[in-house]
Amino acid sequence: SAELSGELRLFCSVTASYSHLPQVLAKFRSRYPKVEIQLTTGDPASAVQFIQSEQVDLALAGKPNNLPAGLEFYKIDDISLSLIAPRVACLATQLLQEEPINWQQMPFILPLDGMARQRIEQWLRSKHIKHPKIYATVAGHEGIVPMVALGFGLAMLPDVVIDNNPMSKDVSRLNLDNPVEAFDLGVCVQKRNLANPLIRAFWEMLD
Repeated sequence: SAELSGELRLFCSVTASYSHLPQVLAKFRSRYPKVEIQLTTGDPASAVQFIQSEQVDLALAGKPNNLPAGLEFYKIDDISLSLIAPRVACLATQLLQEEPINWQQMPFILPLDGMARQRIEQWLRSKHIKHPKIYATVAGHEGIVPMVALGFGLAMLPDVVIDNNPMSKDVSRLNLDNPVEAFDLGVCVQKRNLANPLIRAFWEMLD
């Protein structure tokens, strides 16, 4: 098995590249040192699409509510989320001082797509907010934390993204009366591609 060689194409978010991928890659590299890894990082919302279009062989992805046919998913972690607010004085912090809070007028910064976007939409519906005030939409998660820190609005993001962001000290987590549902993080692959020895070796290593 140590003689297995070739190139394996992986995709994950910037945060996952240091929060979850290293332990997986370290194990794989120790078993198959001759396999070259081609890593692409980007918006986690694109992970499933990258697999479906076969731009990559494997991806770290949040599990969609409805996993597309033909895909296989292996869970590696639960991803919790938090609603964060700026620490600086701004419109958002002013609105948070009101009782009750006027969520309809609260500016929000939303991910363009993906599981975090779905979770905040669920939370907004629970607050009966049909048309939230959206200050900005952002592809990816890492760039949202600085925007919140600068006072542009609130955001709901995975805790792992918040904790590992250099501006995490400039935001605060809000206590919510209704908890936000976590989502599954795992490795995604096209089922038919598991016939490829490189992809199958990586997949079997996850067990």
